[in-house]
Amino acid sequence: MKVSKYNIFFNYQNKVIGFNGISKDYIILEKELYNLYITCLNSNVDDINIVHPEFYEYLKSKLFIIDNSIDEFEEFKEEIKKIDFDDTKYELHINPTMNCNFKCWYCYETHIENSSMDSKMIERVKLFISNTINNNNSKLKIFSINWFGGEPLLAFNKSIIPILTYANDLCMKKGIKFYTLFTTNGLLLNERKLKELKKFNVNEFQITLDGHRERHDKVRFCSDKRGSYDTIVKNIILAASLGFKVSVRINFTKETFDGLENIITDFTNIDEQAKENIVFDFHQIWQDKTDLNKEQKAAIDKFAQNGFNVITSLDYSFYPSYFTCYADKKNNANINHNGDIYKCTARDYTKSNREGILNKNGLIDWNDKYYERLDSKFKNKACFECSILPICRGGCSQHAIEKKDTNICIHHFNE
Repeated sequence: MKVSKYNIFFNYQNKVIGFNGISKDYIILEKELYNLYITCLNSNVDDINIVHPEFYEYLKSKLFIIDNSIDEFEEFKEEIKKIDFDDTKYELHINPTMNCNFKCWYCYETHIENSSMDSKMIERVKLFISNTINNNNSKLKIFSINWFGGEPLLAFNKSIIPILTYANDLCMKKGIKFYTLFTTNGLLLNERKLKELKKFNVNEFQITLDGHRERHDKVRFCSDKRGSYDTIVKNIILAASLGFKVSVRINFTKETFDGLENIITDFTNIDEQAKENIVFDFHQIWQDKTDLNKEQKAAIDKFAQNGFNVITSLDYSFYPSYFTCYADKKNNANINHNGDIYKCTARDYTKSNREGILNKNGLIDWNDKYYERLDSKFKNKACFECSILPICRGGCSQHAIEKKDTNICIHHFNE
């Protein structure tokens, strides 16, 4: 037997806590037991079985001790590969327009007026959906559409409703579960749109606030005399009251925290069911390099103490190993309004970043960038022996592509 390379130990309240990244399980040890573990680790781990058989079997059951024949690194890679190449799911992202009714200073996208899908491109998208659902050898169980942009609701009638109608009807006919969600600024939501979207299994909205009213309206304004905060908050509450899940993404910089607790007041006196449908999610704007973890944690605690659902992770690189980014998956595509195909939605929609084109037959002509992405992960030597690999997974495929010639931790972690 040997010790797992993915064991991590730390002191806590006169005990030693152990975590194993493969089993995703914790153990709590008296320091005498931990010292026994360390002593035998430096000689022969099987000696634990001689001194304390019960402890030895416990460590085996939690995968802290494993068989000599096991190659944990290779097995972990295979586990992630099964997730990334899962043919039972397809996740489609659609940018029906790259135009937007806001001009947020930190947005990385180039907003393009008059950039909505034309009727020919809408038909190509429908054909792509048909090809994807009909040509999967009955393996496909779940099909989802994520609406992105630009501001997708600008194309509500022209693009979204025709495509949603087609996809929903086809999935119902084939017995495939259909989900759809929107990343939107929320300004254009109203009761009519929401009730219409109910027909198409729209599950969730992600809507952003840039702090409380004064701060938010400096970033997201309709005109020099009209902000957007009150309208967006009203629409969030309306969507939640109609049964939609709403992830309220609070983008922050060091200036945002002033008055942030006033958002709590604006959401306090709402129906309990609506409140349950809302979750607050804090993200630092990427251009701001200030260390704001302390302020972020204080805000998270404040919202949670007031009974709100809050995503508590301070760093999204720490998803468990069964989660991988949609861009890592074979069965994912992001169709831009003009038919250009991408995988990652967090980079500019330029021709140089394009990974394929949606052709007139509703099929994707992938280029070399796509195949490079599918074979990009777990090439960084810094990851090979790192004990936290199952936690951070070595980064996403986009990181792997951009850092392919480096042999250092892409997160700059000290193990």
